[in-house]
Amino acid sequence: MNENKFFNIQMMVEGGIVIALSLILSFIKLGKMPQGGSITLASMFPIILYSIRWGAPRGMVIGGLYGVVSLLIDPQIYYPVQVILDYPLPFAFIGLSGLSFSKDVKDIKGYLPAVILAHLLRTIAHVLSGVIFFADYAPEGMNPWIYSITYNLSYMLPEMILSIFFLFILWKRVSSLIVRQY
Repeated sequence: MNENKFFNIQMMVEGGIVIALSLILSFIKLGKMPQGGSITLASMFPIILYSIRWGAPRGMVIGGLYGVVSLLIDPQIYYPVQVILDYPLPFAFIGLSGLSFSKDVKDIKGYLPAVILAHLLRTIAHVLSGVIFFADYAPEGMNPWIYSITYNLSYMLPEMILSIFFLFILWKRVSSLIVRQY
């Protein structure tokens, strides 16, 4: 196996499994928003684990691919640029969860800032899409920025909390399995 390749066979196979698991979890909806977005059973959790295992750049690729697959399965296309802001870009940001702010790669606390940052950037992408393309949905007289931020946080905040909850609950079991392989 060539160590200089960005992806090897194992990474690609695990990436495909992670995309499939995230997609399956995305179908378990705890709440669905009227104009898109939903609270799921931590559908980003497998991508977060992949990102921790293989690093942020590879995690961003897998996250972006998840966004493309999600687009193919349940497309909500209104404008070409909106597709980028709502599908590959925000899910690619989830790959940043693989950044560690600790020298000990097995310390969960080192990944928490990255998980929060990843969800924040994903939220920003969705908020921009809302302001640019869906401002007409804001109630009469309401600032589109306030509406988009409120709308997107109403499902993104619970998603982030669930992802962090599962990370804490399962960390002891999975930390030995996700030791970085590079």
